Amino acid sequence: MIYFRNLPNVLSVIRIVLTPVFIVFFLWGSGWLITSLFVFTLAALTDTCDGYLARRYNITSEIGNFLDPLADKILVFGIFGVFYVRSIIPGWFLGLIVLRELCITFLRIIMLKSSHALVTSRLAKIKTTAQFVLIYLLFLRLMLAKFYLYDAFAIIIAVSIYVTAFLTVYSAYRYVIKNFRAMLVGLKKLRGIS
Repeated sequence: MIYFRNLPNVLSVIRIVLTPVFIVFFLWGSGWLITSLFVFTLAALTDTCDGYLARRYNITSEIGNFLDPLADKILVFGIFGVFYVRSIIPGWFLGLIVLRELCITFLRIIMLKSSHALVTSRLAKIKTTAQFVLIYLLFLRLMLAKFYLYDAFAIIIAVSIYVTAFLTVYSAYRYVIKNFRAMLVGLKKLRGIS
């Protein structure tokens, strides 16, 4: 029973461990593309499963609230980071994702100071889904490159990048608006103001 209650946390740790595995396989070259895609899919499934278990059986813990978003950030940073290194995505897009996650992390810290938990919104889940769809589209494009069809999805991928960028910014904006009052309380406590 104890193991079952810790299962979402175990899945988060597995996601963290799978991220460098993905990076190694991806950077080894096109011959390992399918393997790296498989590793990413496993990591994405751990994200889906730990969220489902936590909601379905009401399994929550302080370490889980810390581990799950941390694992998500490590996975997303790792994947989009190597995509940028390989010139697959533009630098501004990676910068936007990193800036958004740093802002949300800061917001989480502030919210903890105000004794409020930052709950993941539906919009944030849509943003995550958009990121994962974009990742699969980028993989598909890389696979088609072997058949000289690299630009077949150029327009679709460009649209997907801009849609994901919009959701990245807008979901962060909604977080701030929704938690503005609690954020002010947390800021005052951080500054030592009673």
